[in-house]
Parts: sequence; structure tokens; C-alpha cells
Amino acid sequence: MEKVIIGLTSIRARQDKLHLTLASLLQQDYPDFEIRVFTSRDPYLLDEGIEDIPPACRELAADGRLRWFRVPNSGPYRKLLPILADPLAQEALIATADDDTIYPAHWLSTLVHYYRRHRCIVAFRGHRMVKGDGGFLPYRYWTSQTITDNPSVFLLPTGKDGVLYHPSFFHPAVLDMITAMKAAPTADDLWFKWHSAVNGVPVYVVHPDYRLASLPDTNEGASLFRDFNDGGANDGAIAALEKYADGKLGMTLARL
Repeated sequence: MEKVIIGLTSIRARQDKLHLTLASLLQQDYPDFEIRVFTSRDPYLLDEGIEDIPPACRELAADGRLRWFRVPNSGPYRKLLPILADPLAQEALIATADDDTIYPAHWLSTLVHYYRRHRCIVAFRGHRMVKGDGGFLPYRYWTSQTITDNPSVFLLPTGKDGVLYHPSFFHPAVLDMITAMKAAPTADDLWFKWHSAVNGVPVYVVHPDYRLASLPDTNEGASLFRDFNDGGANDGAIAALEKYADGKLGMTLARL
């Protein structure tokens, strides 16, 4: 039985409802998991910083499977990179979750089920990465594509409904936080994609039809996609990652 570490981060604006997400995660029917919540006191991007653990979350922390960590504010990277950097976590699976989503009890066991079947990254939802002449087409074209090859190295997991990884899937350069925040400050999913694709790791998407409803959302406020990436920031990150990968990793995804 694989142990799973569930990683998530949170921002101050979502503290009032964070306990709803954490409660849903604690009710998972998978038998062996822990939850690590990473927050920061310093403001960055949409986060004004979090000083204290909210009382409702503190009550949940009485369950020994829930742990709270203070880390430097690297935005969305806080949900996965601290776990990848933990030497004691290298044999565990890692599931990433969002702080404004309610997860059904079978969420984690479903991810692990498909991991055992395909031995690759597993995501509930994702996009097909679309190439044109000499590179990738703009991200907006990816979001309307039908997924036919599944699993595939040219599928991009989208984070809200959850993604499952094994630490061995990533190139060691994935831990380069400074470069990650420079190349793709609001697009951690792209940074992780490039650093698993260089190892040839495909992605399996549980729900290949992106038109299907996503999991329930507890918050209609700010989000990285709406506030940053919907305006084209993903395209800038993709270009930066292709240039970075060509020099640092000896490859580009567009040439795979």
C-alpha cells in the first residue's frame, strides 16, 4: 500500500472556508495518507500572508494526519516543492489539492487506482498540448482540444481537481525555486510539466472531456488563472520554459 502525502497551500483570502476543504480531505477512503498545508507570513501574488492558523483548521489538526508548515512564500509552488525536497518523502506518492475545492471521499483512491494501472502522472482533468510550426500554439487552443491519446506526454494536468505524482518522475532541476518563480511565477503546472516530460513521463487524465463539471468550489474570488494566466501569462511561461529547457535540460517539448 503506497503512502500518499497530500500537499496544498492557502492564501489569507480563503481562510474562512479552508476548513471545508481540509475536512473533505480528512474524509478520504484511502487508508494511508497525510495532509501537509504550507502557508507563509509574507505577502506575494494574491496572498496577503497568513499569521495564525484559523481556529476551525486548528481543531482539525487534532487529527494527526494533518500537519501545518510555515515556508517562504513561493505562491503556488508551495503545494509540491517542499514535499519533493523532503528526503523522507521520496518513496511516497504526492497528491496536490487546491484550498477552495471540496473533494469527494473517493478522490484519492481514484487517483491511486489509475496510478497503479498506468504508472504515470494522474490528473482528474487536463489539456492536450497543441503544437504548430516550430512551437506550441497559444494556450487558449489547448483548452478546447479533445483528448484522444491517454496517457500521453503531451497532456498537461490542471491542478484544481487534483494531480498525483511520484517524486521519481521529476528531473532534479525541478527544485530550482528561483528559476521557477522567474520563468513561470503563476504557472507551476507548466514548470512541473516540463520537468517530468524531460524524463518521458506521460499523464493520464481521468476525465478527458473538459466540458464536464469540475469539483465543487468554495470560493468565487481571486484565482491565479483569472487574475494572471487568463490574459496570456501562460504563453509567456511556455516560451520561457522552452528556452530554459533548451539550455538547462537539453531538450524542448516542442521537439519531442
